[in-house]
Amino acid sequence: MAFGSPVYTWSVTTGKDIAFKVWARGGLTTVTKNSKDPAQMLRDIVDFGKSRGSLITYDDTSIIDTDSVVSATFNTNKLTEAESAILKYAPSDWYMFYDPAELTANLRPRPEVVRHWFELGKNIENLFIEEDIESLVNEVYFTGGQTAGVSLFKHYVDGASQAEWRKGLVKLVDQRVTDATSAGILANSAITRGKDPIYVGSMSVLRRDYDDIVQPGDLIGYVGFSNFIDFLRLQAMYVKTSSDRIEITLGVMLPPVSKRVEDLKRNLSRLEQQNNPNAPT
Repeated sequence: MAFGSPVYTWSVTTGKDIAFKVWARGGLTTVTKNSKDPAQMLRDIVDFGKSRGSLITYDDTSIIDTDSVVSATFNTNKLTEAESAILKYAPSDWYMFYDPAELTANLRPRPEVVRHWFELGKNIENLFIEEDIESLVNEVYFTGGQTAGVSLFKHYVDGASQAEWRKGLVKLVDQRVTDATSAGILANSAITRGKDPIYVGSMSVLRRDYDDIVQPGDLIGYVGFSNFIDFLRLQAMYVKTSSDRIEITLGVMLPPVSKRVEDLKRNLSRLEQQNNPNAPT
């Protein structure tokens, strides 16, 4: 079978398109993908579904290599569950979506360039923008693991953010972290991404005024408002297209996660799994 090592043979029940139930024969409950790009893992999953009658497909532009290598274990997953798990192994800020019109699975990186510009009085039917500080993070208590019987416990604060907005306190716990440098990297990354309010909302556009295709993940910009909205760069989180209009749910583009944080999290994940047995009991 194409999906998984030759040692493992997959079986399915034929049924609805992407909800095939997948499991391993011979008493095995897992299939391991060692040292592969998460994008290739997703292609393997889609190819397996196609071999059993699924209509989902992909091409070179829909599933993009992440240029990272990870190992992952899939345990008694449906295809939809296995596909959703790919984001856990992809770099931060990558996103996935399924295009029902083209029947394609998509895995793409954080967009850097505005794909769609909308202008007040020209091609916007309705626009609702809300400033949200509920998820504000500007103070972190970090609890790590023990060294010589003493637990790592650190405190980090962004005073400027607290003075401008309010206190946004979170507690991070990771027993794998035993040094202050790593704790600082993770805590300050959380503060960097959460110290400012986020903007969420929705909009609708008449197709007679804007005929380009908007896809989930696309970056959107605005002109003609003469206020803070002209400086917003929001991401299309959900898109519904009908014969006469495009309805878009908007989300914020958080600051990118640094490569240093990515490397640290990847190393911690490897540390967590290195002592796992070959099979569950």
